[in-house]
Order: sequence, then C-alpha cells, then structure tokens
Amino acid sequence: MSVVARLVLLPTSPADVGGAVRAALARAGVELLPDADCGPDGLEHQLLAARGLRGLTVLLGGPEIPDPAVMARIRDALDGRLPGFDHGLRQVQFGHLGARAVLADGVAGRCGDGVVVALPGSEEVAAEALTTLVLPILDRLLPAPADDAPRPGSHVDLVQAPAGPAAPRPDADEPTAGRSGWQAGLAAIGGQLDRDRWPPLPAVFSRVAPARNVLETAGERATCVLPDGRRLPIFGWPDLRRSHSKVLLVAEGEPLAEVVALHRHPRQVGVVSEGGAGLLPGADSDLDSIARERTGSPPPDFGTLFALEGGTVYYRRNGRIWSWDGSRERDEGSPTQAFASLLLRWSQR
Repeated sequence: MSVVARLVLLPTSPADVGGAVRAALARAGVELLPDADCGPDGLEHQLLAARGLRGLTVLLGGPEIPDPAVMARIRDALDGRLPGFDHGLRQVQFGHLGARAVLADGVAGRCGDGVVVALPGSEEVAAEALTTLVLPILDRLLPAPADDAPRPGSHVDLVQAPAGPAAPRPDADEPTAGRSGWQAGLAAIGGQLDRDRWPPLPAVFSRVAPARNVLETAGERATCVLPDGRRLPIFGWPDLRRSHSKVLLVAEGEPLAEVVALHRHPRQVGVVSEGGAGLLPGADSDLDSIARERTGSPPPDFGTLFALEGGTVYYRRNGRIWSWDGSRERDEGSPTQAFASLLLRWSQR
C-alpha cells in the first residue's frame, strides 16, 4: 500500500529539525509531502488538515519538555489512541534521554482519515519511535479503502476509537474516461486546472476568518479555468491529484460566496449565492420546490436558499441559517457560522 506522510514542525523548532525522521520515513518507503510549520497559533489548522490526509502526520520539534497544554490539544483532536504506544515510547525515551525521559511526552492515534503521531523534543527519539512502534503497522492503522475487502489480520483496535467511515485510497493516474468524484464534477462543468497560478479569494474570506482558515488547511490549491475564461480558486484535501480527494471550488457571490463541493458530484452540493458562477441554483430559487425535490416536503416556514447538501436544504430567515431534512428544522447559527461549518464538513467528507 502506498502511504504518504507530512511533517509538521511545532513552535520554537530549530530550522534544521526533521532530517532523522525524514530518513526513517524514506527507508520505510513512505512518500513525503511538503513540510508544514504550525507556528504559535496554527496547531488546530494542522490537526484539521491531518483529519483529511489518508496517511501519517508527524508533529515534531519544539522543546524537549513540551507544553502540557499543547499536548492536551493534540490528544483532544484524536479519535482514538494507539494502544501500547505510550509504554513503548517510554522505553525509547529512557534509552535516549535517561532520567530526562520522565519529563518527555508523546502520543499517537487515529485522526479522521489519517494517523497523527506527536513526538516533541528529541528528533532521535522521534525517528526510533516511528521506526519501531508505528511504521511496521501503519497500513493497519489507516482506514481501508471503501472498495477493498478487509485484509486478514489488518485491524488494529484503537483505545476508545469509534468506528469511522471508510477512507479513500490514493489512486494512480486514471484515464479520462474513468474519472469519478471531483474529477467527474470538474469535467461536467468543462473546467481545466492551472496548477501554476492561484487567483485571489473572494473578498468575503478576509472578513470570515474561520472559513478562510478552512481553505488554508488544503493540501493543494490551483486555478480552475472555466470554458468562458473565468478563473476560480480550487482547493483539495489532501491534494488535487487523487480521484477521492475532497475538492471545493470557490467563486465571488452575494451575500458570501458560491462554493461547490465537486467531490459530491453528481449531486449538487454547496453554498449558493446571488451573482455567483452559476454552477448551483441561485439564492433566489424557489425554496419550496428545491426542498420538495431534496427532502420530499417544503420547509415549515419561509426562507431564502443558502446551501444544498444531500437530502438537506439550508436557508436564511431572520438573520439565521436553518436546515430542513424533510422532518425537522434546525438552527445552524449565523450565516458566517454556517458558512464556515459547511466548508469544514465538505473539506473532510
């Protein structure tokens, strides 16, 4: 199985950290993605990106005695812990650090579609812990592709790990006729990728930081060139190369922006707008008709169409966003809250 990994440097990491870990990953045949530096305020963004990466995210660097608050935030982001890792790591730490090992820390577990290993402090400890504790069973830790039969002996139970959805697998180059997912959605609108240029984001993202933060976690961004020459920013998790990536196409629009979840093709899923790219129904579309088509019944009260997702419609009423699934109306918060929440959800599934 082809496995990818990404190194994330914790705050206060030296510039040259990571060499021993990269070498250990390379020896194991793991494909390395570009490093990331989470900076003092970017840990949550990197953990969010890790949820969408079907592979390994290694958090390393930082002080030898890590900040307990940082480690607590990492542990809180995990869906389940790798059993036995703590004990094995402690042995590795004592072998390298001696008595200082009592102050060291580390954790490993499932995070969304991937595995996160946090090994702050000693890079030698990180390299040995990965080599002896994680890499030999990494393919068993990652979710099996949805279209693969279970492999004998391939399951590793995680502590308090709820069963999650099957994750997509990295794909090889596909013939055009065999495209699926976001690639089929891109072909349906006649879009072409220009990987060398990034158009600016719509102005709304300068005002809605949570939504901008979601887009900044994308593993790859590029330009989508439409048949009429318009150029729109496009974002992929973990990238814009695998057929099973999660991909969002963004266009100017009012009152926020038009966002299309291309990986949900052939269903139309996204945030609608007035005067957007015209790839989704407009915000002025007949809400009752669309709700009947999507959910089987109109919503219980009036509203202006806001977003579409599967068997649910979202609409604006009295300054709030409401969702309707045919049986229950839910308050989804303010327009900007709902906007950011939907982008986050679609970047993950």
